[in-house]
Amino acid sequence: MENKSNFLFCDLIEIDLIRKKIFQKISSFNDICNLGKTCSQMDFIIKHDKIKKSFMCYEDKQIVEIKIKKKFQNDYNIYDLENIEYEKYNNSNGRIDKFKIFYGETICLKSSINCYIDDVVDDFEKNERLLFIKKLVNELNFNHKIRKRTKILTFTIDSFDNHDIILHMLSYICHNSVRRIEVPDSIFTTSKDKYDELNFNIFENLLKFHELVIYTTSSMDTYKKLLENKSIIDRILQHLAKKENITIILENLYHHQNKIKSYVEIFSEITKKYNIKLKCNVKYNCSGLFNRSCKNCLDKICTFDPIKEYVTSIKFENGNFANLLNIINNWQYFINLETLELSILNNDIKKWFEENNISIDSSLLKNCTKLQKVKLNLRSSLHEKNIIKIKEVHNNLVFLGSLMPNTVQVLELINIPDLDNDIGNLLNSFMKNIKILIMNRISFKSFDFLNNFKNLKCYVSNDNWIIEVPNTIQLLGIGHKNNERKYNHMPTNNEIINIYSKKYSKFLKSLNDQYIFFNDIKYWNIYKNLIQNI
Repeated sequence: MENKSNFLFCDLIEIDLIRKKIFQKISSFNDICNLGKTCSQMDFIIKHDKIKKSFMCYEDKQIVEIKIKKKFQNDYNIYDLENIEYEKYNNSNGRIDKFKIFYGETICLKSSINCYIDDVVDDFEKNERLLFIKKLVNELNFNHKIRKRTKILTFTIDSFDNHDIILHMLSYICHNSVRRIEVPDSIFTTSKDKYDELNFNIFENLLKFHELVIYTTSSMDTYKKLLENKSIIDRILQHLAKKENITIILENLYHHQNKIKSYVEIFSEITKKYNIKLKCNVKYNCSGLFNRSCKNCLDKICTFDPIKEYVTSIKFENGNFANLLNIINNWQYFINLETLELSILNNDIKKWFEENNISIDSSLLKNCTKLQKVKLNLRSSLHEKNIIKIKEVHNNLVFLGSLMPNTVQVLELINIPDLDNDIGNLLNSFMKNIKILIMNRISFKSFDFLNNFKNLKCYVSNDNWIIEVPNTIQLLGIGHKNNERKYNHMPTNNEIINIYSKKYSKFLKSLNDQYIFFNDIKYWNIYKNLIQNI
């Protein structure tokens, strides 16, 4: 009987008018994708049909202020649960209820719930502290229907000495999809007695969780507090190690901080002890000191050399070429590097090196065989008209591209005018395996520029240029992030839809004139995940 019903439904859905009505009633591509999985005939019908839907991108932000009821103010600054209230900002519940009833595809940026806790209460009665934390978890509403596929929880807290409440909260959160949790290092630096009632098996109710990101503040004060609480960190990580494939990532390690090595060693000793993978994401930002050369950048031995085995992400911005040179010479030692971001002043790098009799070995990064994602911001105007300045920007792009290993699969380009085929051909020769190309504030001289990338599978642009799209591209995103049509020469909505819908059978359009085009709906969840994380 069930098989007969399936065949009848397939027969009905082959009728154009009925199929159109059915697909109109199904609000999201995710549901249509599930329908296509029911049988091969259904998959074939959906694959070859033209379907369009609406979509909405949003940031899931929760802001909660913990405050004392006015009539309960006292001189001791210690309060019972009944004296405390929670005030929500940003209309968090109202916003997610709106997304729940949206008739279309909802795309949560980064697939993340961003929790901001403003705690103005100095302290709570100790015997009611856990009751307070349970109530706070309930207020944050992590298990709302629209959040069932959330993959990341991010916590920020402004508090006097209650940062540990994040750890307590995590032990009460149950979620089947969360894979990554991001927290400040201050969760480990509060008074020792605050951890007395902590359930150290904190993450047992997060079934898919495997990645803990710790945002660092490697100051002397933080370092001392971490040392004091090292036994507490040890116990937490000991329980964390029970999960499979656990990774800890130390984020925001700045090159000018003097305690980097000692700071990282606190975590490296414990992670080695429990066989937990440790990664460090480091940043060079040399813009501050009156444009002077940065001593830490100019040192022959890089600041991060003692922790080089852990460095998987490097971000460099605003430095002068002398700083950049020394850092480039040290990059070869970061053999576990996975992600590289560069923001460069628009002067000709290669010319500067030549004028100063400096030679660069173009094979320096070739040892970085794990490098897969590169982001280059060349900080030029999209509408630059000065030919000399444009040439400098192009020279910088080619020079930086020549340093990259052929393992790079994701390339993001920002603030570059007049891209042409010569540049595209060179970039492809340096990075033959580019599969994803992301562009922001880019203009083109050659509108068949993308044809130079022979293995390109995905192209996402935050500008509404209409350019030739090669047949290799399976996912096309146009004007994906907050794009405003500021210039008269940008194409109209109808032009974009008419041109790209001839090539792709599925497309989504947002209220903000953002577009997503693709063909094979069975890969929609993969495409959606990629778009969420751009």
